[in-house]
Amino acid sequence: MEPREHYLHAFDLDYTLLKINCSYSFASFLTRVRFFSRIQFCYVLYATLCYKLGLWSLKKLHQNVFRTLFYSKKASLFEEKAIQFIEKSGDAIFNPSLISLLKDIQKRGDGVILLSSSPAFLVGKVAAKLGIQEFLATQYEVDSAGNFQTLSEIIDGEKKSESLEILLQKKIIHKEKLIAYSDSFEDLPFLEKAGHAVVVNPSRKLRRYAIQKNWKILV
Repeated sequence: MEPREHYLHAFDLDYTLLKINCSYSFASFLTRVRFFSRIQFCYVLYATLCYKLGLWSLKKLHQNVFRTLFYSKKASLFEEKAIQFIEKSGDAIFNPSLISLLKDIQKRGDGVILLSSSPAFLVGKVAAKLGIQEFLATQYEVDSAGNFQTLSEIIDGEKKSESLEILLQKKIIHKEKLIAYSDSFEDLPFLEKAGHAVVVNPSRKLRRYAIQKNWKILV
């Protein structure tokens, strides 16, 4: 019998592997431990609302939040708080059905990559908790003093799609062996790039599209 050919599973993070929005929940945690002030958290609420109402693009959301809350701040402090956030949150932030699926995938020896628009210093900690070695996330560059200096790359649906395209072009994986998971209609370029798309607790708009495409729907 020939050995089984492995698949590559590409996961979104928010409302997919997690039950929450990772960045927003982290900001809430920073406020509870008094690392962020109430005024700073009010800005997070305002920025999130502007994005949800379509007043700001994802790019503008990230740029404004970075400039207001992260620019010129010590990166190591946020790294430490990210570890505390994951430890204190425990299993409560994770989507049980998707975590069970992930564990089965890992036991089979399939490849896994995590892709998220949340900052890399936070996504990396979640990935480590889940035993995921490969991840792609929004990049904050630091200066020689170790302070956040530049928002260098925002990982949106198009960037996620481009990352899969690179894997396909380099023949690291064949398209029919590539599976993408997301809850968001904004990740449509990412979902369509894979050979198989799985939508997780999708919005009404994404659910309708998934039904038309005969994509698998998980709840």
